[in-house]
Amino acid sequence: MGTVAKLLKEQSVIVAHTENTFDRIGIRRLLSNKFELDKALDTSLQTIPSMVPCRPSRYGKPLIPRDRSAKLSKQYLRVALDVLVPSSGLGPLGAVDQIDKIINEAFKKLDADDRKLVKEDEFKKLLTEILGSTMLQLEGNPISVSTKRTTNSAVHVPLASSSTLLEAPSS
Repeated sequence: MGTVAKLLKEQSVIVAHTENTFDRIGIRRLLSNKFELDKALDTSLQTIPSMVPCRPSRYGKPLIPRDRSAKLSKQYLRVALDVLVPSSGLGPLGAVDQIDKIINEAFKKLDADDRKLVKEDEFKKLLTEILGSTMLQLEGNPISVSTKRTTNSAVHVPLASSSTLLEAPSS
């Protein structure tokens, strides 16, 4: 053990530990604020590539691919959801397996993977229901993700010169 202590004195080792807890709070906050929810839904829909000309959203950018009857394919739900989930306090899809399982269950429950065409309102409703279902699953079972990283290099931040905020005024 003496060798390890000596080595640690010679070379600094930093362990960075991060812990994220994914719970219902971020989703509930988003779902309870209609303005923020509408804005997040519109933003998520803007990421879907255009196939035919479409009308601009209230935020000035064109919306989503539509067929001639102005319907969307449900195949774009996951694309839109990937943009929407960070607004709800969840990480991107694929980052946390447990979250992905919950979202996949919501898709199955809502039959959201059938690739049928739906109107924009129905598309947004499905996205909202997927978030709501995810929120309910996380309500009693929040998911904690912990990561540790070890490095032998430190980040040195120079201290600023002494502050003048607390100095007594000169007479």
